[in-house]
Amino acid sequence: EGLTEVEVSRGILKVFEEITSNAFDNVSRGQTTKIEVEITPEEFSVKNNGSPIPIVEHEEHKVTIPELVFGHFLTGDNYNDEEERLGGGRNGYGAKLTNAFSKSFNVEVVDDNVKKKLRLMYKNNMTEHKLKITSCSSGKSYTKITAAIDFPKFGLQEATPLILKAWERRVYDLAATTPSKVAVYLNKTRIPIKGYKDYCQQWGECLYFKISPTVELAVYKTPYDVAPPSFLNGVQCNRGTHIQQWVLPLTKKLAEVVSKTLKVSISAAKMAKHVMVTGNFVIKNPK
Repeated sequence: EGLTEVEVSRGILKVFEEITSNAFDNVSRGQTTKIEVEITPEEFSVKNNGSPIPIVEHEEHKVTIPELVFGHFLTGDNYNDEEERLGGGRNGYGAKLTNAFSKSFNVEVVDDNVKKKLRLMYKNNMTEHKLKITSCSSGKSYTKITAAIDFPKFGLQEATPLILKAWERRVYDLAATTPSKVAVYLNKTRIPIKGYKDYCQQWGECLYFKISPTVELAVYKTPYDVAPPSFLNGVQCNRGTHIQQWVLPLTKKLAEVVSKTLKVSISAAKMAKHVMVTGNFVIKNPK
C-alpha cells in the first residue's frame, strides 16, 4: 500500500513501545520464540513465550516480582552495569509508565518452574490493584500484558486510526529487529518480514551490508521522502555514535568504488551528502 508519514504523540508511542520492548528483551535473555500482539481501538495486548517473570516473593520488598516490575517505580532488573544487557531499558520506569497511563492494566504470567499462574489487575492509572495466584500444573511459561490506555490523559477521547497504524508499524519494527527464529504476530497473522534486510527493502531500493551478527547497515540515496529508521537493541534510535562510527568508513568505500567505476574523483564528504545510512544494532550495556 506504500508508505505514509504520520504525526503521533511520542507519549502515545512510548506506552505501546515499552510493552513490546519487554518482549524484545526476553528474546536474548529468556529464549522467546513467539510474540503475539493484539491491537483494537479499546486495548492492546503483548504476549511472549520463554522464561517468565518469576512468580516468587521479593526478599526485601515482600511482594511478588511481577508486582515490583509493573507496579513499583524505580524497580527493575536492568540496573547492573557489570551485567551484560542487550535490552533497551535500564532506569526502572518502562512498563510502569504504561500502567500509570492506563484505565486498566492486566498482567498474566504462567511460570512452569513453580507450576503457578499469576494474574495482576490494575485499574484507574495504577491506583488500584488485585493479585491472584493459582496452581497451574500444565502449560508452558509465558507473559502477557493487556493495557487499555487512558487517552484523555493525552488530550484524546479515543485511539484514532493513525495511532493504531503507528502501533502496528511498531510491530513490524519488532519483526525486523528480532532473529528469524522469532515469530511475530499481529492480530493472529504472522508479520511477513524476514529480518532487517527485508524490512529495509520495504522502504525502497537500498544497499544492504551485514557487518556482523550485531551490526546491519542499509544505504539509501538522498533526498528521501520518508526516512527509514535505525534501531538500537530493538528501540528506534536514529542518531548516535552507533551510527556515526559507520558513516565515514562506509561513505569512503562507496566513494572509492564509484570513483573507480566512473573514472571520476568523488570524496567521502561529497558522497555523504548523497546517501543516508541506517542500521540495526545490538550493543551490550548501552548508555
